[in-house]
Amino acid sequence: MKKKKGVSEIVSTVLIVMIAIGAIAIIAAFVYPMIRDNLTSGQACLKALQDVSLDSDTTCINKSNNNNINSTIYLGVQKGSDASINLVKLQTLLYKEDGTRRSKEINVSEIGLNERKIFNVSYNQTAEGNYVAVTIAPILKIGNKEKFCEAPETKTPLVNCR
Repeated sequence: MKKKKGVSEIVSTVLIVMIAIGAIAIIAAFVYPMIRDNLTSGQACLKALQDVSLDSDTTCINKSNNNNINSTIYLGVQKGSDASINLVKLQTLLYKEDGTRRSKEINVSEIGLNERKIFNVSYNQTAEGNYVAVTIAPILKIGNKEKFCEAPETKTPLVNCR
């Protein structure tokens, strides 16, 4: 009888270890893809933030002399040479003097490598007030999903167009 009791303890210990290993495998099967996807999209956003920028020489504001007419902000967007970035849109963040902001998406899928294009954003000066700075945040296509990247802290001041 003592032999059976010893075997029973070994079997129960082996079963507990097997259950623990199974639980770890199941958890890993769910956690690993989430971590991998987040790392992949984070790396893509970092590359996009380094490759896509606002050109301060061609980014300006054309304020209307009449407060009831739309004003236009011109954004000079420069794309670098990284072909692995699938840039589809830009989220523009327009800042007022008090720090409040408005965002607007711009379709930029047609911008090529090492190319600079000027996009415009129109707004009603009376309804929205005056904007003083802008920044852009890339929106990438990763797989079949769009990934919104965080906007950089640096803002480009809006100067009057010449």
